[in-house]
Amino acid sequence: MIITLYSFSKKRNSTRRPSSGGLDVEVKLKENCSIYNPTFVLNHNSGDFNYVKVSSEQGDQYWKSTKDLYYWVDDITFLTDRIISAQCSLDPFASAKEDILSTRANIMYCADSHYTNIADSRIPITSYVNYEQNIIDLGAPNTGGLQIVDLSYGFTGEPAIILGVTGKGCFGTYLLDDFYDLPEILDGVDNFITPWGDVLTGLKQLFYGGSAAECLKSAIALPVVLNGSMVGDPNGKQLVLGSYPCTKADSTPILVHKIRSQVIKGTYRVYIPWATDAPSGSWLRSSPYNRFFLYFPFIGMIELNASDLSNDLCIDIDYSLNVTSGDMSIMVKGVHEEEFDQKKRVLAVANCNMAINTPFGSTGIDTNRLTQAVGTGVAGVGAGVALAATGNIPMAIMSVAGGIAGAAKETIAAAAGTGYGDGGLGGGASSGLDKHIRLIAVQRSLTEPPDTWAATYGKPYMRPDTIGNHTGLVITEGASVSSDLSAALIDTINAGLDGGLYIE
Repeated sequence: MIITLYSFSKKRNSTRRPSSGGLDVEVKLKENCSIYNPTFVLNHNSGDFNYVKVSSEQGDQYWKSTKDLYYWVDDITFLTDRIISAQCSLDPFASAKEDILSTRANIMYCADSHYTNIADSRIPITSYVNYEQNIIDLGAPNTGGLQIVDLSYGFTGEPAIILGVTGKGCFGTYLLDDFYDLPEILDGVDNFITPWGDVLTGLKQLFYGGSAAECLKSAIALPVVLNGSMVGDPNGKQLVLGSYPCTKADSTPILVHKIRSQVIKGTYRVYIPWATDAPSGSWLRSSPYNRFFLYFPFIGMIELNASDLSNDLCIDIDYSLNVTSGDMSIMVKGVHEEEFDQKKRVLAVANCNMAINTPFGSTGIDTNRLTQAVGTGVAGVGAGVALAATGNIPMAIMSVAGGIAGAAKETIAAAAGTGYGDGGLGGGASSGLDKHIRLIAVQRSLTEPPDTWAATYGKPYMRPDTIGNHTGLVITEGASVSSDLSAALIDTINAGLDGGLYIE
């Protein structure tokens, strides 16, 4: 029979076939010859060869096949000085190439995969970690949003003082115009309600408006810079507690701004510090190859899912601050590169309270002592009324005035609060921490880029397809090729595909 001899180089797990350069020779079959592991007897002057093809059209009447068969030459034996025998074994991948290419299989990895968003967990990660971050300084003025004040020693900027006031002079919540006026608000209360000639005004203040300290229901500090325009009252007016107009030590009015806009809103945009070797949509932008941590003052640290950010250029942080309570909420949104300002996705929501309690107002007053003080004043006024009924008017005036004066004295003492217990600074501690918005990227590196591995390791494909649609390395799962070769050779082909076969 006629066979074709080749000197040919190929991978063992490859469908490659020789395309030219073969030598047709006449051979004889050794007795008891196997079709899949034949031994051919031929002249030794046939040249160097390591690969054999038997055409489906060249076999004799005992050797017929529906396809060309390809063989590895495993060994050559010299029978005489002119005759040799070549021991061969079938190359199932080249022989069943058409059967393999027409097979539809679950392709897990292939060298020519165009998918970049499927993570390849087979590639090792180095121990090296790279840190990148983008920062917005909320402690600097004119940042376009909130300016945070550092309340540590020697702080710069003035925190916002929010007063809760009742009475006929002022009612509601107010922003103190000057932070340094806070200690002076109640300084003149004793002088105001105790003059002997102003008993009527004192009575109105004490019994109708309550004491000045009682009219100051709350005073909280917010470690942010606010002004009247931000709360809806740019002009402001003098603070009046009940009937008591508050003044500074130099007798100038203490000004406040009525809070008409309780909620202040805004947005910060922070660009994502992506690594240069992680293009948009790449699986290298997912976890654990990238991890992202957002630090927002008073809120703390939030981890953002890197996979949710993989197509984004930046994040928007919407904030909402209730100035009357100190409650603040933020909403973090991812912004897509191609839909920059049109479509945003919510990634995280968080909230906090930045209010700092102060020892001013009813919340800082010893209310038991205050009750006793008011009772003392009432007793004094009652004694004055009795004296007036007997016609002793001067004594009645002194009793009433003394009752008011005593109540005022005790009221001032009560306003000092108690000298024990927790300081209750609330949000004060966090105001001394970092005043920057920080988007921190923690990036891990592969031992080699994915494309470096593609030829010998493939890239993730993870879907059914016809094998003939691919070239290079193909790795399948559960491949089942239909062929007219033996069952053992079909098993070899299936195992070869599942282990990785080069389509060449």
